[in-house]
This record gives sequence, C-alpha cells and structure tokens, in this order.
Amino acid sequence: MKNISVQEFDSIIEALSKNISCYEKCLETNKYFFGLANGENINLTFPRSKVAHLLGIKIEKLVATGIVRMDTPSYDIVQKLINSNISYYMLKNSNFSIDNLFSEFITDKLYIFIDLLKIRTDDLYCIIKYYPDRTYITGEDKHNSDYFIIRRHENNTYSALGIKKERENSNRYIPVTSRFFANKNQLDDFFSMLKNQEVTYPHTFAVENPDKAYSHKIYSKYEDKIKWCRTSKLLAEKNKLIPVNNSDTINVLDRLLNYTHEKETRESIIYSLIDSIRSGSLIDKEEIVETKETTIPDEIGSLIEAINDNLYSNNSNDVRGEYSYSELTNRIAELERKNSELEQVIIKKDDEISNVSEEVNRLNEQLNKTEECLNIYTEASAKVLQLRNTNVEQSITR
Repeated sequence: MKNISVQEFDSIIEALSKNISCYEKCLETNKYFFGLANGENINLTFPRSKVAHLLGIKIEKLVATGIVRMDTPSYDIVQKLINSNISYYMLKNSNFSIDNLFSEFITDKLYIFIDLLKIRTDDLYCIIKYYPDRTYITGEDKHNSDYFIIRRHENNTYSALGIKKERENSNRYIPVTSRFFANKNQLDDFFSMLKNQEVTYPHTFAVENPDKAYSHKIYSKYEDKIKWCRTSKLLAEKNKLIPVNNSDTINVLDRLLNYTHEKETRESIIYSLIDSIRSGSLIDKEEIVETKETTIPDEIGSLIEAINDNLYSNNSNDVRGEYSYSELTNRIAELERKNSELEQVIIKKDDEISNVSEEVNRLNEQLNKTEECLNIYTEASAKVLQLRNTNVEQSITR
C-alpha cells in the first residue's frame, strides 16, 4: 500500500488486533500433521516468531531505523502496534514512512491469515514439494520454502502457505511465507513458476491442541485421493509439475490385493457352505480352516453356526437336545480348551515331580557317600584304638 492515511492505518491495526486475538485464543498451540503420498511427513506449528511476517508487517524496517531495539521479539512489536505504543503519529514524528511498515499485500494477508492457520484438507487443492536448485533449469526466482500448501477458499480464491524445516534431518516445519490469489488465473501464474517441482497429497491428516485436550486424525478417502491425483495430472500437463504419489500408491495396491485375496477366500468358503446346505450335512469349521488355509471371518463364522443349528434342529432322528448345535460345539471346544490347559498343568507337575525325583536321587547318592566315609572313619578309629590297647599291654608286660 502506498501513501497510507491515518484512517487506513487504524483499519489495518483493527484487523491486526482481531487476527491476533483469534490466534492467541484458538490457534497458537495447534499442531498439524500431514502424512504425504510421497512418503514424507510434515509436523507443522505456527510460532509467534513467524506471525508478523505472515501478517505482512515489515519488522526489519522498524529495527533498521532504530524505532525498536534489534533484540525486540517480532511478536512484541506486533503487540506494541495493537496497544498503540507504536502509533501512526509516533512513526510520522520519527520521520518513518508508514508505507515501509506494511507489505503491499497487507490487506490480502490480513484477510487470509486465520484461514491459513486453520489447516484442513477438505479445501486442499494440492501440496507442492519445492526444490530451489531446480530453478536453475527454469530460470525462475528461488523461493525460501520446502513445501507449499495450496488451498481453495470462498469465492474461488486460493492461498499458498510456504513452510520450511526448522532444521535439517527433521520433519518439523514452520511457516515462512504466504500468498493470496484472488482467482484461478493468479494461481495458475504461480504454478507456472514452479516447473519441475513435485506435486503430492496427504493420505493422513491430524490436528492436535494439547492446551484444549483436543486431538483428531483422519485418513483421506479414495474419492479425495482420486481428485488430488487428477489435479496432479492436470498440473503436470499444464505446468510441467511432477506427480509423486508412489508411497501411497504402493499402500493402496497392497490393501487392494489383500482385499482381493480376502474376497476370493470368502467366496470359496461360501461355495463350501452352499454345498453343505444342499447336501444337508453339518459344516466343520476346522476342516474349512485346514483345507482353505485361512481363518474364518466372524460374520461367516456366525452364518455357519446358524446353518448348523438349523440343520441340527431339523434332523429326522427326532432327537432334541438341551442345546443347539453351535452351543454344543462351543461347549466341546471349551472343554477341549480346558482339557488342554489341564494337560499342560499335568505336564508341568510331571516335570516338577521329575525334578524332585532327581533331587531325591542326588541326595541319596550323597547320603550313601557320606555313609561310606563314616564307615571308613569308624573302621579306622577301631584299628587305631586296637593298636593303642596293644601298645599299652606290651608296655605293662615289659
């Protein structure tokens, strides 16, 4: 904005105050997570140190002219503007050009600020992974971002949030820039500057606010993935962006193959049930598990029990028991389980008895050895005593 009047300045500060109030009450402690289709993860927060820049306030201009100290946190300067500690007339009296305080896109940045911080996926257009070194090929200016989160807003407007890693070898990101596009044409112009960059989408999204004890996680629907893939294809054809969704594609195909295998197994089991019903024979679950080399899904297991109960109750032998067939088989299975547990107890007791027997044998061997030693000692003592008596008798005789 050029030649900002006092009324325009006050209007900007009023909008700034509303944004800051909402930020502090609802959004400051939000933590966002994206699990991306390209295999990477993003943990995104909006620290106070980045708020002034996202709002379009040029803090460095105030620092450069000495109006605020160099070590003053940028968020404190924003508060000074809101509290009128830095006012229009104070700046004028300091010979500071008001136009230098705000970005030329200040109105757009104030308008989109809250929506930018309310990250969601239902309005997500795409996510761009940005490689600055690829601009060497295209000749475009470099952007100070690792990713751009592109979203669609009301009235067919769009935004781009640029985020960057806090440090290398980390998946923690912070915002570094924002753009507002009043229409699709402006967004297309932005995409035209991103040739050879990669476009992807989230397979997982989560938001957490520890202060409010809030946590919510969602997995992207297939419908949304198809929509984002079509967007990626369009951007690749029109703007030479590169779709990178290989990680999620592998996961989707794995799930599809597992589903196909499970579907074939279920069909095979159901055909076995049909044959049993037609023949009027009871269905053996264990036989199905062994022959099909699979587990029986719970719902099919319940169906088997119902079929067996019906066949059992309609048996022509006119024999009616106290229990249904499924109840009997369940009781048998329970008795077999208890029997198996008792067998394990018996085995354990047998091991304990065996160990005790071995210990008894060991102690008996020690006792036998002790008795042998005692016998040897007794015999030796007797011989010594005999020799003494003999010596005494000989002494008396002499």
